[in-house]
Amino acid sequence: MDKEKTCVGAIAGSFGISGEVRLKSFCSEPSDIGSYNPLTSLDGLQIFQLKITGKLNAGLSAKIDGVLSKEQAEKLKELAFTQTETSYLI
Repeated sequence: MDKEKTCVGAIAGSFGISGEVRLKSFCSEPSDIGSYNPLTSLDGLQIFQLKITGKLNAGLSAKIDGVLSKEQAEKLKELAFTQTETSYLI
C-alpha cells in the first residue's frame, strides 16, 4: 500500500542568474520547508536537497543542490515537493 504524500511546496520559477528558485511553501511556517530535507518530486522519481536563501514578497528564495543556472532553475518551474520517508521536521 502506498503511503499518502503531503505536498509541502512548489517551485514558482527561477530567481536571479545563479540557479536559485522562487519557492512557494505550503507549510504553516513557510521557512519550515527547509527542515524537511531531502524532498522528493510528487511522482517520487527525483530527490532534492534544498536550502532557503531568503524571504520574498510572495514566498522564499532557495538553492537546490546541482542547480547552477537560471535555465536549470526555470526547467523546475511548477515542480511540487513532498517530504521523503526519511525527512522530518527538525
